Amino acid sequence: MSLVRSLLPQLLDPTIFKIGLEIRTGDQHLGGGQKAKQFEDAFEWFHCARIAEQHWKPRGQKSVWFLLTDSPDIRRGAKQYLGDQVVTMRGALLA
Repeated sequence: MSLVRSLLPQLLDPTIFKIGLEIRTGDQHLGGGQKAKQFEDAFEWFHCARIAEQHWKPRGQKSVWFLLTDSPDIRRGAKQYLGDQVVTMRGALLA
């Protein structure tokens, strides 16, 4: 629970439109194995979620994207693509 405590105000706020993405890329890159997936490898998921956001988010409402992924490159790419709209668990925050 402590990992998500700082995110709860945004996630529980009824005035914020929430989008959640979980992108699991596998264990191959853990421990120095294969290179982790890049943001470009997952872009179709972000594009699809962006279309859903444009279709269902009420006009003028703020949105937040909650991202869970095991790929640091996807987290960095999401931060570049979405800026402050993307949040992730404290233990996975970007440096």
